[in-house]
Amino acid sequence: MMSTVLRTARRPATLAQQQRSLWVKVPEGQDADRVVSRMQTILAEDGTLKTLALKRFHEKQWQKRKRKAEEQNIRRANRRVGSMIDFILRDTKLED
Repeated sequence: MMSTVLRTARRPATLAQQQRSLWVKVPEGQDADRVVSRMQTILAEDGTLKTLALKRFHEKQWQKRKRKAEEQNIRRANRRVGSMIDFILRDTKLED
């Protein structure tokens, strides 16, 4: 199931000079490091990262512009969510 979710996310491959974030809800009682290790194994076995890297290598200029715009939208959304979380945490600290 995890490999299906990761495949449909259609994230570009992680390169050495770039870093991608993938949020995963770790079930209670499980070790986060083990979950991450298992995800990496699934991605490696499926060949997902290699496939995505090849697609990115062969992408056209208009596809690159579209991908960059979508990545920027994701970064903006992450920034907004981070601001909301920060606001909530600060608000709860003030109430205590």
